[in-house]
Amino acid sequence: MARSHLRNGVLNARFTIEQLDTSLAGHERAGLARRLLGTVVLTLRLGAKLIVTPPALVHLHSSSGASFYQKALLQLICRLLGSKTVFHIHGGGFIDFYRSSHVKPLIRLLLRRSSRVVVVAHWLREFLLASCALHAEVIPNWPAEPFFRGQADPGNNEKILFVGELTVNKGLPVLLEAVTQLRAKGIDNPVLIAGGQSGPGERTAAERKIANMDLDGVKILHDAGPEEIRGALEEAAVFVLPSLIEALPVALLEAMAVGVPAVVSRVGGTGEAVTDGVEGYLTAPGDSAALAEGLTTLLQDPQLRRAMGARAREKAAGEFNPDSCGRKLADIYRSLLED
Repeated sequence: MARSHLRNGVLNARFTIEQLDTSLAGHERAGLARRLLGTVVLTLRLGAKLIVTPPALVHLHSSSGASFYQKALLQLICRLLGSKTVFHIHGGGFIDFYRSSHVKPLIRLLLRRSSRVVVVAHWLREFLLASCALHAEVIPNWPAEPFFRGQADPGNNEKILFVGELTVNKGLPVLLEAVTQLRAKGIDNPVLIAGGQSGPGERTAAERKIANMDLDGVKILHDAGPEEIRGALEEAAVFVLPSLIEALPVALLEAMAVGVPAVVSRVGGTGEAVTDGVEGYLTAPGDSAALAEGLTTLLQDPQLRRAMGARAREKAAGEFNPDSCGRKLADIYRSLLED
């Protein structure tokens, strides 16, 4: 999501924005030693930046676990050297991370050290208020502007599209089980799986599972970038994302912007994007039968797909528009800079 901020026209028109990349190279998950080394390097780079050309404001993007502590450390350095901070929580696993932590007071203290806390959905703001007595601003994720220029005709399209990492948390095994149930009903729509930032090992495991389940018409699209994803959405009948954990998935918002109805798990903020039966269907996480049922209903009714897709596009334009979200974030920046 940080890349969306860097490309946001409203933010770039009002502020000079520079990026310090805190990600680790490569698709594989970094081990503890590598994370610690990376944090030390980042700390030194950030400290040098703050001393040489101190920014007035630092916006830190965090999920949970090691990412949270890494960004919290960087935030403390920013605050000690006089910069104001925005601590932006994106991770769908933050609630579980907090509840299972043995250092909850430390987490609360670290969050309160920020000049402002921002979250991507109301469910997370309500949790922080109830559990941490902490007020957070809600600014949702948003699709990149080119997705609003594309438009699907889901009533004429046939493909089922999944966009996300090829992992259990994104619900890939649930999707494959649902496809098995569709095939048993004689529904043979092609399924395109865009694997996002999945590593080679995850792709190989997914391909092996598809082959073992003898699923015809299921294809994995490797290394798909934004243009490939937008093209795939324009050819999709239904978008599907049966995640077990989410905050507010950008892939879902991209599908809505292009005008594709969705069948997604009711986790995190998905229920704030999709109203069940309006822009698509919400299912219980892990429920492959409900997922197959929602897909069946849409795949057998072209007019329903078209109507839900139109409502999804309208909602994306109204609530997840890059300009309106950028203005909300710009207002936060401005209020902190003027304080």
